[in-house]
Amino acid sequence: MSEHPKQAVDPKDSWPLFVAELQEEILPLYQTHEQTFDSWSIHGRMHICRCLIFAEFMSRYYYRQTSLWPKLEWVRYAIAFHDSGRQGNGADLWEPDSARRCRIYLEKINPRKNAASIAGLIPHDGAEPWPLEKRLVHDADVLDIMRPWREKQRERPERSGAPHGFGAGLVRGMTQSSATQPPAPR
Repeated sequence: MSEHPKQAVDPKDSWPLFVAELQEEILPLYQTHEQTFDSWSIHGRMHICRCLIFAEFMSRYYYRQTSLWPKLEWVRYAIAFHDSGRQGNGADLWEPDSARRCRIYLEKINPRKNAASIAGLIPHDGAEPWPLEKRLVHDADVLDIMRPWREKQRERPERSGAPHGFGAGLVRGMTQSSATQPPAPR
């Protein structure tokens, strides 16, 4: 993260090139997930795309409203690879493998001195406070992961499959309150 540079590059300018690379090189890794253990695409291609959108908007907030400038290229690659090493749904036991895949890919496409640092944004461990980029990767993932858990709770509310220590009652309460309350006035 850095202070506002004098000649700032708008993050929107680099988005089309990244999306082309994502579609050709990275998203195919997630097809195997969808064909084997992840038929609902909880950790598949659309999850990665939604996480990237969340991170883009959160990053743009920082660019426009604060003096903090997250390294958006780092965030994009870390999110793109954050579930690439998965071999199943549930608790992510494969974060180190996802980070390794990210580092290897980045070293292959362009020997970057920052490949290990970018890959280090993936594991949800490490000393706090986390750098802004790591928080963005984590927050984008958490924002999207609530979606499939909520859908699962609607189908089988007796199961306590809520992520990150949330109790089934909290998830059920969120689902019921949004379904029974009238929409807020605009």
